[in-house]
Parts: sequence; C-alpha cells; structure tokens
Amino acid sequence: MATIKDVAKKAGVSVGSVSRFINNFEVKPKTRLAIEKAIKELDYEPNIYARGFKVNKTNTIALIIPTVWNPFFGELAFNIEKSLRDYGMKMILCNSGNDYEIELQYITMAKQNKVDGIISITYSDVDKYVHSNMPIISIDRYFSEDITYVTSDNFEGGRMAAEELMKSGCKSIAFIGRGSKIDNATRNRKKGFVNYCEENHIHYEICDSLGESQNFKKN
Repeated sequence: MATIKDVAKKAGVSVGSVSRFINNFEVKPKTRLAIEKAIKELDYEPNIYARGFKVNKTNTIALIIPTVWNPFFGELAFNIEKSLRDYGMKMILCNSGNDYEIELQYITMAKQNKVDGIISITYSDVDKYVHSNMPIISIDRYFSEDITYVTSDNFEGGRMAAEELMKSGCKSIAFIGRGSKIDNATRNRKKGFVNYCEENHIHYEICDSLGESQNFKKN
C-alpha cells in the first residue's frame, strides 16, 4: 500500500506539499498536477483519521441507539446512514443497550475529535456529560444545556392513536408503553392518548412501565 512518502517521491515534491494538498490547502498549480498524477498512478488513499488530527474533521458521525434489534431503531439507522452518504459522511453505529458507560465512550470520541459529531437516542443518565459546545444532535430527548434535538409532535400522535382506535370500533382501549426514567419528549404520547380519551369520555387503561427492556439485550 502506497504511503504519503511514496507519493512525494514519485511527484518530486516534499511530504509537506503532499500533506497540504491532501488537507485542501493551496499549493502551486504545477505541484498540484504532479501530486494528482502520482496519487492516481500509485492508487494512494489518504488515511482519513490521520488527516482528521490535522483538520479536526474525519467525515464520520457516530449514531447511538439503544438497539438495532428494535425495528424502529433499525430502520432509522438505515435511513440516517443513507442520508449521511449523500453528504460524503460515514456512520459508526453504537448499539448501547442503554448502557451509559458505552454511550460515554462515544461522547468522549466527539470531545477528542475522533468523530465529527453524534446523533443520539439515549435514555441513560448522561446529562452531566453533554455540553452545548459539543457536536451532538439528540432525538426525542432534551438535556439541561441547550442541545439541538429533533422530535415529532408526540402529544398529537397519542391523540391520533386513540382516535383511530375509536374509529375502528373499539369500545375500551389501552395505552401500552415502555417509558424512560429520564424525562423526554416521548412521554407526551401517553399524555395525548389520555387527553383524547378523557376529553371524549372514553374508558381506557394504562399499561406503562419505566426502565430498560430486556429486548435491548441479546444472548
């Protein structure tokens, strides 16, 4: 496998010139052409992680999800990776199993510029480790600090679910959910469900539990 030194030798330029070219710094037109030709002939591929130390960019995003076994999380991961590819980005998938120590490892990677950022679905107690100056986007979870998060109208979603059940002829309906001990936006689904039922005098049951699901872990 060709190295940056091989490219420099073949192009007749210094290693520093090749490094500047690879990291998108300006070089003389004659030097650029020589380096491009050498890279093509040697089939040289730059080490993106070594390059990341110089420019603080790895073109890599870490996605933290509780488990890929859950169909929702699996489909979400697939589409996030597909979208990242359109921007020339790669994705590292973290199945955290709701283990905050595993999640902290990825948060640390972002702090050390080993990944460019994090997209996270976390229900773990990591609030004190997440800061507003970190490159992180949270899904359906808000933190103490001002972190960008993406969510849907969970309250209205709960109302719509109850309404659709009644339209289908149900006489008594139930909300079945597994909530998190950490306060997050998804709790509004139950609130919306209850709101619709009470507003329309509908009998309902709540089958709700807090904490980790055993489905998060596979033997």
